[in-house]
Amino acid sequence: MSRRSLSLSIGAVLVVTAAVLQVPVAGQGRAAATKTTRVATNSVPRTEWGQPDLRGIWDFGSATPLQRPDALAGKDFLTDEGAAAVEEQNSQNSE
Repeated sequence: MSRRSLSLSIGAVLVVTAAVLQVPVAGQGRAAATKTTRVATNSVPRTEWGQPDLRGIWDFGSATPLQRPDALAGKDFLTDEGAAAVEEQNSQNSE
């Protein structure tokens, strides 16, 4: 490479680098959104002692238990038949 082409290449790299650095990065626009989210979080209803107020209408119509039953402790997945059996057993227990 000659000196002239080398200096032109270095100059081109510097110009491209300067142009790229001038473009705002996509993550830079999130500061305003984060502040907005924090404001919205502060508007969550609170109890008298300052904890989030979770009172309300809760729907327990899910077949997913809050704790895994001992009978299913070793199973990672259920077959369709196994899930139907668990749902049937849960519906009998709730009656």
